[in-house]
Amino acid sequence: MRKVPVKNYFLLILLVGVTVFLTYYCCNLYNEHHENKYTSFMISFLTEIKEDDIENYVLENPTVVLYIADKTNKAMDETEREFKKYLTDKNIYPYFVYVDISKEKENSLQSFQENYNLTLNYGQLPILIVFQDGELVDTYNQSEWNMTNVTEFLRRNEVVDCD
Repeated sequence: MRKVPVKNYFLLILLVGVTVFLTYYCCNLYNEHHENKYTSFMISFLTEIKEDDIENYVLENPTVVLYIADKTNKAMDETEREFKKYLTDKNIYPYFVYVDISKEKENSLQSFQENYNLTLNYGQLPILIVFQDGELVDTYNQSEWNMTNVTEFLRRNEVVDCD
């Protein structure tokens, strides 16, 4: 029987160690990449429009509610799930459109403020803006997203009962 040199065992242990380390490193890199790429599920639920198309969309549809949010804000996940359930239960989701401002929050809101003479705070997202017959009716831009207040806001603006 042939004797295997001790250095071969050390090379084998080194190779296994490097393989385990690289696997662990790549797994962490993959998980970190996907955690940073969170996208709100509301984009797949509501119709998404670009800022440039808002004016035409509002003129073409009698009742429109703009849902302005940052699609990368993972902190809003639970609130958005509750809001989605509300929209589905009341069957009013067709009146809502999603406007993503994740790339340039301040510039996007500045443009809304200039075009529609509004005062919006990008720290208070999401924002609801109601249009009826092409005219801006009301905005919901509160520091705390509360479903009771949102429900009252939608009732006051006749979005809930607009069928």
